[in-house]
Amino acid sequence: MASIAPAVPKVLVSPQQGLALLRALDSLKVERVAEDASNISTSDGPILDKTVEELFAEVKVVMADDKTFYFMYKNKPLEICFSVSPRSTWAFNNGPTGNFALPSWKTGEKLPKGVSIDLNTGSYESWTKTSRSANSLELSWRTQLWPANFRNTPRQVEMSMSGTPVTPSVFDYAKKVHEAVDRRFGAHSREMGVEKRASSNGPSSTMFVTARRSIVLPNAVTLDEGRASEYQATNTLLSDLGPDSDLKFNRVPSVKLWDYRAREYVELSWHEVHRLGSGVVINMSLAPHAFVTGGTKKELMWEFRLLELRIAGKVFLSFLFRSPNLDHWQLLQKSDDILLSPTKLSAKRHVASLDFSDSEDEQGKVKRVRLSTSAGSSGSSSSSGGGPSSSLGSGSGSGTGASSGAGSIAGSSAGSGSGSGAGAGPHLGTSSDATGSGTL
Repeated sequence: MASIAPAVPKVLVSPQQGLALLRALDSLKVERVAEDASNISTSDGPILDKTVEELFAEVKVVMADDKTFYFMYKNKPLEICFSVSPRSTWAFNNGPTGNFALPSWKTGEKLPKGVSIDLNTGSYESWTKTSRSANSLELSWRTQLWPANFRNTPRQVEMSMSGTPVTPSVFDYAKKVHEAVDRRFGAHSREMGVEKRASSNGPSSTMFVTARRSIVLPNAVTLDEGRASEYQATNTLLSDLGPDSDLKFNRVPSVKLWDYRAREYVELSWHEVHRLGSGVVINMSLAPHAFVTGGTKKELMWEFRLLELRIAGKVFLSFLFRSPNLDHWQLLQKSDDILLSPTKLSAKRHVASLDFSDSEDEQGKVKRVRLSTSAGSSGSSSSSGGGPSSSLGSGSGSGTGASSGAGSIAGSSAGSGSGSGAGAGPHLGTSSDATGSGTL
């Protein structure tokens, strides 16, 4: 029986409302959120008693019902969380149809209403797809297309997010985890007798971590975790892919935003998260998975599958990590603090909470998980935690990051495009008429 996607929540906060609910984070709190949230976990919680190398020496590679491979630790799916900020121009590919494009669209023929395709200038052959909402003049999505996207292959129809680690510690941790995942899948490819394709999912000189999710799945495959898209009922993607495709819509990732006053999570639409702008700290949960490519030359290709986003707070961009140079980060820490309070995350992702109490007594009780590669690190807090996907979606195709621009509501967006949107203040939640440079 095919899985049924959960209904769209009755209440989805708007990006403007979400920014007003988030707490402003100074450089100290950004570090603490990053330390607590960046972990490897299962449904039992964060795995704190092993180094990254020790852990991946013990994980097992298992095949899911969609013929993709994923990691199990003590018979439970493995999940990874990194604290990132969506600072790239193409940070989000979160439109209802993602990077889908018919071959005829490349030349501008038979474009559906609200969709435009523009050839980009530069050394690489690429296009920009712009989609506009039929229900809101303010809402649009921009994503980058590559030649492979016009081949109309269902596996390549995907949504995605890329983010930059928010501190040097998260960058080093993400790099180490990426290398460990790559080695483990490399060993599995040798056991299978196929070559492993070089990975492009992890931090490099550009410091981006990219996670993807298929928009459509074969009918016989279990849906990914999350909820049904609010655009699913009016989406023509399945018919555009052809009547004989035997596909269904996948779920979209849930996006939880921490209301620090009410001390609870509220939900934001995946399709509007780009409108928060680039000045937010996002705990991005993902799971590595791999698949064997088709064609005459079979290769094992792996990527991070996007599970869930939890938005911890808003921040001035000057507080965020921009370079592997630690002196640069230490210099930023000398800036005047905006607010001072400890943070902590509960041990499991599905019941995670953030504590921004200013109590000195409570601050002394917080045990933080340091992002160290040595075993035995103390700490009890993590937003990564348990609750990894109960199902594993199909692998999505090749191609690099694609996104909607980072929007203008937050004031200092890194997104590209034109237009503006009045927000609830640049990043501090104060009343403001500031507009950004994003895509709305």
